[in-house]
Amino acid sequence: MTKIESQCPARRMKERVKYILNRLFRSSQRLLEFVPYKENRVCCITCTRKGYVDNLRAVSQELLRKGGMEIIWITKYPETCVTASDRGIKVVRYHTAKHFYLQFTARIILSDDSLYHGLIKRKEQIYLNVWHGGINYKQLGKEGISFEDPLMEKIFERRNPSPDYMIAGSRFFAENMKAAFGFDRTVFLESGLPRNDILFHDTRFRGKVKRFYGICGKNVILYAPTFREEHDMLAAGGVDFGKLAEAGHRRYGGEWVVLYRAHYFVQEAIVCGRNVIDVSGYDNMQEILIDTDLLISDYSSCMWDYSFLYRPIIVYAPDEERYCRKERGLTAAGRNMPYPKAACMEELLAIMENHDFTADVERIKAHHREMGAFDTGCATKYVTDFILSKMRVDEEGTDEESDHIRNF
Repeated sequence: MTKIESQCPARRMKERVKYILNRLFRSSQRLLEFVPYKENRVCCITCTRKGYVDNLRAVSQELLRKGGMEIIWITKYPETCVTASDRGIKVVRYHTAKHFYLQFTARIILSDDSLYHGLIKRKEQIYLNVWHGGINYKQLGKEGISFEDPLMEKIFERRNPSPDYMIAGSRFFAENMKAAFGFDRTVFLESGLPRNDILFHDTRFRGKVKRFYGICGKNVILYAPTFREEHDMLAAGGVDFGKLAEAGHRRYGGEWVVLYRAHYFVQEAIVCGRNVIDVSGYDNMQEILIDTDLLISDYSSCMWDYSFLYRPIIVYAPDEERYCRKERGLTAAGRNMPYPKAACMEELLAIMENHDFTADVERIKAHHREMGAFDTGCATKYVTDFILSKMRVDEEGTDEESDHIRNF
């Protein structure tokens, strides 16, 4: 198990002070329990992503379509959410008085990572976590952290509270999340990911990314490495994009171009060249996947999403030993991915030119069965119908769980 080194004494002291102040602030909120809820208010909280994206976007758009809901989009980057404002969604800056009030009075709270820990979750509120991945190939939560100071573990748990409900892209994801974060009451929805629905109904989106970047008629290789705590450009720095494009041409003919997409945590990883286009600023990853002919990644769950298209996938992991030793490490799913793996550029090119990708289709289908995949292309409707039914059911005082809702 990979362990993250403990924080320095000064940082631990700072965290202790913040923890005490946080507890006082949360306790004072009990005096405001008389403040009424707004029954049709839904707060979408995204702490780690920029823009109007991902599962929260798919769910909020469907709620808007159904009508009668007040959707609040709470983000650290409101300037990137013009699309949300144009659709009638109120965009609010994270960690402001307006954020506190709107979340405190919302009936439903959605988050794609963790709930803002500065506010209590009131008794009648429902917290649904829609996360940002359908499977965990790399370790998360307590799997990769060593708590030498018990208070640090309490702080971690406070910052990652158990949601009432959580969407799941797979059975493995649900079981792994309970273990990684110690969720004791969370009920998982066997919905799949709302963002992946367009992968099952991709006709209207096909060609959109190619038109945007002016590469219509070209074949696309997407290179999308995950985030690393150290040496963000390690993987990208060892990739010869020109040789990738040439290998695609030798194998399949036609003209090939490489799209590079950095993890959203990475700010400075900009690449340039004749055969590569940086698409890190394009907001919808699934639309990029639709126009991709071959995906190269390392430990990212984007491979799981893309696998539902049954197109070629290659794992390029030149730093796997270091990553497992110093970063997060891999889960059982990550150690048993069904995709061919390369440890260096030469191996990557050899796989591109010689590997039988058609044989991978059956391995990918077996991987879906083994992991218990839930994606069918109907996740958005499932989740939004569930939200609306919970609002109605809880108001009536009855609550019968669906056969597709599990407490793993």
